[in-house]
Amino acid sequence: MKLFLTALLALAPSALFASGSEGTPLDALLSADMGWKALNFLLLLLLLHVFLKKPVGHAFQASATATRDEFELTQKEVLIKEERLQELQRKMQALEAELDERRAVSLKAIEAERKRVLDEAEAHSKQMHEHVEKRIQQTLAKAKNEIRQYLATEAAHLAEAGVKTQIDGPKKQALLDDYQNSITKAG
Repeated sequence: MKLFLTALLALAPSALFASGSEGTPLDALLSADMGWKALNFLLLLLLLHVFLKKPVGHAFQASATATRDEFELTQKEVLIKEERLQELQRKMQALEAELDERRAVSLKAIEAERKRVLDEAEAHSKQMHEHVEKRIQQTLAKAKNEIRQYLATEAAHLAEAGVKTQIDGPKKQALLDDYQNSITKAG
């Protein structure tokens, strides 16, 4: 029935055009010529239906199957890609956690190294200070000793000069004789 109405609507404009000014359009639609045209058209549709139903049906079915298969394949690929994305996100989170952990360990190591270097520098500075202090004390003691020796030498020279001026020739001879006598008495 649907097919018949479709055919009637398809042929109606040509029937109206063919009628021209003779009679009503309904007369032209119901004429014998129009009946043969309609019969030919229906036969054509029947033949097309009989001979093309299976190939066209198979073509549509194959197309639908291919589309469905492609859709399912695409869905599987999307699922695989989503799983891969989740896996990569998990790996990324694990790597970020590992990076944070390594950063914390590195910061601790850096802080420990900084503290060690500062302690070492402080100890070295203290050693240098002690060494410099010892050198200063040694230099000071040496300078004091040299000053004492210088003063003693100068005092001896002054005393000798004073004794030379106070003891002249005869006093000197008497002193030497006294000294010689004390040595011979002792010996």
